[in-house]
Parts: sequence; structure tokens; C-alpha cells
Amino acid sequence: MVAALGPFWGSAFGRLSDNWQVPLDDRHRIYRELGEYLNENSEPDDVIAMVEIGITAYFADRPVLDLCGLVSPAVVAASQDDRLAEYVREQRPEFIVDNPRFYGRNGYKSVLARSDLKMTHVVVREFDTPEYEKGPIRLWKRVH
Repeated sequence: MVAALGPFWGSAFGRLSDNWQVPLDDRHRIYRELGEYLNENSEPDDVIAMVEIGITAYFADRPVLDLCGLVSPAVVAASQDDRLAEYVREQRPEFIVDNPRFYGRNGYKSVLARSDLKMTHVVVREFDTPEYEKGPIRLWKRVH
């Protein structure tokens, strides 16, 4: 049985290893660049509020406030109570990542649509590639 599966596993492993360094889609390249930028341009305890935290959080090596709530469960409760923007403001993240791909999902757009967050944060950089058709991902930083 193992001998019969050998060609299948060998072929599957070959495809996986050929594509190991290739990003799965256009966001991954942007998320990595964003994480590397944050690693070089932020303090180790600066909190980053964003959706799709994985790649960026890994390369930034910074704490995150997960706006989807997977690793930040209080976000789910705040979203259900329609107070996500308030909750984010209370947490005082140093950075907010504005990804237009998620506008309208779980109150995400309301986080940056609030005038008080736009008064406390300014856009410091945009991340984009020609392949990413949703518009630039903007990095907002708290104004001190």
C-alpha cells in the first residue's frame, strides 16, 4: 500500500516544494512588506489593529488586536454589540491597518469611519501592488 502511494506523495510534495516560496495571492506579498515595515518602524510593545493578522503579525513581531476576533475574543462581543469602533478606540492601538477588501464586514469600515479615530491617527504609508485590485492598504499611526 505504501509503495502504491509513493508516486502520489512524491508528486504532491514536489508541487508543494516548488510553490513553497510563492505567495498564495496578492495580499500575502503586501502583508509581508507591511510586517517588515512595522518591525523596523515601531516599538516592540506597539499594538497593531487589523484583520488577517497572520503574515503581518509574524513579520512585525508585535502584539495585535485582531479585528476579526480570532485571537482577540473581546472584539467579537464588541462587534455583536455594534461597538467595535468604540472598543478599538478604548484599546488605543498605535497602528491601524485599513484594508478596503474588508469594508462592510463585521463593522470594519466603521472603525476608521469614526471621526475621533481619524483625529488620533494619520496615514503614514500605503501598501499596494498592481495585482491587488481592492485599492491600497493604508497604515494609520497614532498621533502623539
